[in-house]
Amino acid sequence: MALWTPADLSVPPTLWLEGNLLTGSNGDPISSWNDSSAANNDATASGSVRPTLVTGGLNSLNVSRFVAATLQYMELPTSLLTGDTAGSGFSVAKLNNDPPGTDPKTGPIFGDFGSDTQANHYPYSDGTVYDDFLSTARKTTGNPSPSLSAWHIGEFQSGSSDWRAYFNGTLHYSTGTNTVGLGSAPVIGRSTGGGSFYFDGDLAEVIYCDTFLSQADREKIEGYLAHKWAITSVLDAGHPYKSTAPTTSTGAISGVSTVAFSTAGIATGRGALAGASTVAFSTSGTSAGKGALSGASTVAFSTTAIPRGTGSLSGASSPAFTTQGALLGSGGLSGATTVSFTTSGTVTQPNGAASGASSVAFSTAGILRGTGALSGSVTVTFSGTAIPSGGALWTPSTPANGTWANQSPATGIWTTSTPASGIWTQG
Repeated sequence: MALWTPADLSVPPTLWLEGNLLTGSNGDPISSWNDSSAANNDATASGSVRPTLVTGGLNSLNVSRFVAATLQYMELPTSLLTGDTAGSGFSVAKLNNDPPGTDPKTGPIFGDFGSDTQANHYPYSDGTVYDDFLSTARKTTGNPSPSLSAWHIGEFQSGSSDWRAYFNGTLHYSTGTNTVGLGSAPVIGRSTGGGSFYFDGDLAEVIYCDTFLSQADREKIEGYLAHKWAITSVLDAGHPYKSTAPTTSTGAISGVSTVAFSTAGIATGRGALAGASTVAFSTSGTSAGKGALSGASTVAFSTTAIPRGTGSLSGASSPAFTTQGALLGSGGLSGATTVSFTTSGTVTQPNGAASGASSVAFSTAGILRGTGALSGSVTVTFSGTAIPSGGALWTPSTPANGTWANQSPATGIWTTSTPASGIWTQG
């Protein structure tokens, strides 16, 4: 059983900011906080309004720090909330002071997520939390019983005729009077209604889902956050994940011998098929996202399967592609000793291709580029970063040294039939 994460939700998050993935030195400004969801809704900031990095801020993991006095906040894509009819937001945070005093009146974490024109406060100078999270009307929720100056899990949910606020898994406020309203420019850490107010404290994680989560899913996120950040003490004694973190049998798979995906199976996100000796995809299976297939000794794709994204097939001894399998993206086949393509399998990029080769061996940083098919029985070997430039490689049996075909000029002669380094040159 693997540990459950928000990626395992039936409707995964569209925003997921994890402080533990921030890198740098203590006090470094944060210009970009990358979204861990598949939606790529990164948070960005520039200049003096950037929050800063706190290394080892909670459970030895990195967190972010927002200072209201210097007006720090982060912008989100304006399209984040487009079309949403409900939503659920979660955060792990602690304020510098609760209540914050008259100046500053602390702004919200989920800034301008709703459409009310009044300012939101987390909390106001009297300790009351005001928020219009995905609503047309700001809610006066009252003063939460846990001190917000301690690490806590804050939650808001909004749907048709249903709006709720939770702290540490316990219901703080609810109302059946609610109309979903969407802000046009959502941000993290600032409210602009009736003046600008800024969040003042440390923020470890933010999750937003474009659905009104069920109690079971909400409790899983609470359990995930509490155990990840080592704040299980804030959960009520009766919480289902007070003592044990939520688990799943469908999440990231590590250390297993065979991982099989079928019918549009997709391996996405931060995952990690680490230690898997065989990873098989069939029927338009796609390996996407940020994770690498590291340590997989055999990776098989069939029927237009495409490995893509930023991860490389590092340490893969035999990546096999069939039926139009293409190799895309920025990752190299580092450490791959044999790459087999059949039936019009291609590698993209210009400069021609190798035809008449059933296997291609790479060493060091060698990369195969071009648009031709790899088929037949000839082995082409590349060393260093050698790349064949132009022309198709035809079986060098007739004539002995091979010929050019379908290129300009129309014909030519290979300089050798068995080039030592795999670099064909025109004679």
